[in-house]
Amino acid sequence: MVDRPDFAEERARLRSKCVYMADDDFLQRVRWYTLQDFDRVVTVEEAERFETEQVAAALSQEDPLVEPEVRPPRPAVLSAIVRLSRNKFFMSACGGWTPASLVRAGVAFPECRASAFAEDPRNIPEITGDFDAGLRQMIELCRDHSAGGQSVGLMDSDRSHQHPCFKIGHRIIERKSTGTRAIGQLGNPFVVIDEEEEEEEDDPEFRIDGWPVRDQHPEVQEELNIIRDTHITRPIPAYNIAGKRIRPSRYAAELRGAVVRLEFYLLHRVINARHVFTADVKRMRVLVPAPPFDTPTPKRKRVAKYDDFNSDDDDETSFPPSPTKKPKCSK
Repeated sequence: MVDRPDFAEERARLRSKCVYMADDDFLQRVRWYTLQDFDRVVTVEEAERFETEQVAAALSQEDPLVEPEVRPPRPAVLSAIVRLSRNKFFMSACGGWTPASLVRAGVAFPECRASAFAEDPRNIPEITGDFDAGLRQMIELCRDHSAGGQSVGLMDSDRSHQHPCFKIGHRIIERKSTGTRAIGQLGNPFVVIDEEEEEEEDDPEFRIDGWPVRDQHPEVQEELNIIRDTHITRPIPAYNIAGKRIRPSRYAAELRGAVVRLEFYLLHRVINARHVFTADVKRMRVLVPAPPFDTPTPKRKRVAKYDDFNSDDDDETSFPPSPTKKPKCSK
């Protein structure tokens, strides 16, 4: 039996390594930083580091035509303890994509994002109120940056969600790079990546040639066959309660409805005069497993011929023996 997580300790660990959304000083610790094509949330400390180094590099630059090489401010790692809603859960190997997605929304498979809605885990006394406080502060952070314009992405919820929530996502397919990559390049600021190339995977399920969509989503497999030489897969950085990486074929089974320790980046850009905010998953680990799958009514092999309510055997998987049929008398 798995012990109940110490949520106070998990929160303390997030506070020590990340920016915890519910903290009172959250809005004082972070700020938006504008880059060439998009904006990201960074810590105030990181922004000041960059600006100081940028000025120092410019003053020491001998050739004014050469751009000083200063590492841009790294994104702030925001964190929370959330439950992944069972409604509109698209964190699967196909990201919920179908050929209709291309017709309806103009989204090709390589551009789709595996997504889910994060909501209050509820009924956890140690962190009661944290989700609501964090969500309010994140909304304020985004509202101040959108100047009253129409905002989409982060708060794309509807009546199917009974509780306040925000949308998180992860780009599962990415075009291969042709050289050294920096964070947020490749024309897609919502993919926050490190500079190293794709790691060699021993397990084919984590590679594009074995990405598990063939059986349940043959139309997605056709798309993969087209792009297998030009793209790579980016598995969701999700880990089970034991800390082991969750296999792509198990995303829905192990994440839908689970309580997770969530780390993410918050990004923004303007598309067609709309402010698009995106919470891009950095890492998440299951703290409370997802509810199991079952049917509303337990299945029985057959209906007992006699009422077995008073039977001493309460095992629902066993059945009382049927009465022996009497042989028919021959005429």
